[in-house]
Amino acid sequence: MQHWGMLNRRKRRHCRKVFEIYPSVNAQLEDIYEPIGKLVVRFQNLELFMNLLLIDLLKQDYDTGFCITSEMSFSRLVASLVTVAEVRIKDVTLVDEMRKVAGLLNTCEGARNKVIHSRYALSNDGKPKRAKITAKQRNGLRKAIHDVTVQEICEHIKEVEVATMQIDALGCKLKARGIISSAYFN
Repeated sequence: MQHWGMLNRRKRRHCRKVFEIYPSVNAQLEDIYEPIGKLVVRFQNLELFMNLLLIDLLKQDYDTGFCITSEMSFSRLVASLVTVAEVRIKDVTLVDEMRKVAGLLNTCEGARNKVIHSRYALSNDGKPKRAKITAKQRNGLRKAIHDVTVQEICEHIKEVEVATMQIDALGCKLKARGIISSAYFN
C-alpha cells in the first residue's frame, strides 16, 4: 500500500477531489447503509443458529464443532445440515421440514450476497442504484445496475428473520424429542 506522501502530485490532487465529493454522496446514501448493516447482523445470527444446530446434530462439543463449521461456506453448511439431519433424525416430517428450511436458507444467502457484494451510488437523477459486477470463467463479465430501495433491503431482513425463527423452532422440536441436547434451543 502506498503512503500518502509517496503518491505523485497528480494522484494526490485526484484523491482530494474524490474525498471532497464523497461525503455528500455518502450522506445521500445514508438511508441505505443502516438496513445493509442490519442485514449483515441478522444474517450472522442466522449462521450462528445453523452452526449450533449442526454441531448438536453431530453430537460434538462446541469447540470441536466450531472448528469444523467455521471452515464451511454457507452452502456447505446448509447441505451438511440436511445430510446430517437425514442420518440423525428418524422422523420423516422433521427431515422434510429441514429440507424446506434449507431452501429458505439458500434464498436468504442469495439475497444477502446480492446486497452485500454490490456497489451503491446515486444515479444522475439522485436515486440510489445498486451495481453488481461479476466475472465468471464460464459466463464472462456481467454488469447489472438496478434501482434499490430501503424497503427492498428490509424485505431481505424479514426473510432472514423468518429463516432464523424456523431454524430456532426446528431446534426446539429436536430438543423436545431428545435428538439434540443444546441448552441454546429453549
